[in-house]
Amino acid sequence: CNSNNPSDPWQRARVTTPRRISATNTSDGAETPPATPLGGTLTGVIRHTLGVVLAGGKSQRMGTDKALLPLDGVTFVQHAVDVLGTVFSDVIVAGGTVQVARTVSVPVVPDVVEDGGPLAGLISAFEYEPDRSIFLLATDMPFVTATEVRSVADPVVSGVHARIAVAAGRDQPLCGTYGRGCFSKAMYGTASGDLSMHAFLRRVGNVERVHIDLPDQLANVNTPAEYEAVTRDTF
Repeated sequence: CNSNNPSDPWQRARVTTPRRISATNTSDGAETPPATPLGGTLTGVIRHTLGVVLAGGKSQRMGTDKALLPLDGVTFVQHAVDVLGTVFSDVIVAGGTVQVARTVSVPVVPDVVEDGGPLAGLISAFEYEPDRSIFLLATDMPFVTATEVRSVADPVVSGVHARIAVAAGRDQPLCGTYGRGCFSKAMYGTASGDLSMHAFLRRVGNVERVHIDLPDQLANVNTPAEYEAVTRDTF
């Protein structure tokens, strides 16, 4: 999804059983543990939805794993986990590598559909958590805060129903909440080869849109030039 730089705008199936990736044990027989409640005092914590950081993908335009890029001393993936941890009682990372698993303290669940894009992460999350809605957050939104997340995550969505952020007039499906009924719509996309999140939203049909007052908070970072720009502005 496209958004804006904090200083200058840019335009920017094979199914397996999901399991936790561990830094020390990644065997196929590893049992997936329940999502790990984060410690600390959380205000108004949301329990009806699982917070999911999307850390899959090949980061081809960046040339290195975006999840592990540092910004102001914190990796992209850790920032996303920290933000979701202030909103949700339970958080996982979907699609992350073993290297990512070494850096975070929440479960890391691999994509159950190979090369399935964000839909693969959503499917993995639904298979991991059969009873709750799913909140998706892209790992490459290093300026997102709990304010934006909470505005999209609450109240609960259910059935074939989604609620997504809109920034600067653009849909941001990777900052969005998806009811359990969206699972079959995501599966159809991976089975048919139509991996577009926007096509997925059309299949869902019932989509609420929450307009974000500060769209720069949802800026994503996809290329070395964009990363250089944000690090220059941050440090």
